[in-house]
Amino acid sequence: MRVLHLSWKTNKVPSMFIRKVASFVGCLPPDWEIRLYDNDDNRLLYQKAFPERFVNMFDRYPKNISRADISRIGYMAVYGGMYVDLDYICLRNPMEAFPEGMTSQVGRGLTSTISGIISRLHVAPYASR
Repeated sequence: MRVLHLSWKTNKVPSMFIRKVASFVGCLPPDWEIRLYDNDDNRLLYQKAFPERFVNMFDRYPKNISRADISRIGYMAVYGGMYVDLDYICLRNPMEAFPEGMTSQVGRGLTSTISGIISRLHVAPYASR
């Protein structure tokens, strides 16, 4: 199962982002799962998947947005897949950016850097449209 990771303060997508998130449902292949994480999920990820020193680092960030930002890296390290912000729309299948034969590796620990490159090629910030 390949995963598209999304994060928000709560476990409910705000109405202003629903259409944008829905664009990924029609854009991604059917073997992708879309997961939405909230602030509590972000801390739980670090608590379950990383050594205590990383949990302490996570807790020292002064703002939730900073913790959300570092959580993106955590989700990518633990689950692989791709992360996008809620204000992005899918323009076409992100898997098209991978050379043939490499697509089987998506979801098996791709780094956030590679996913960021794919995101820039196949999704766009809604604000720039």
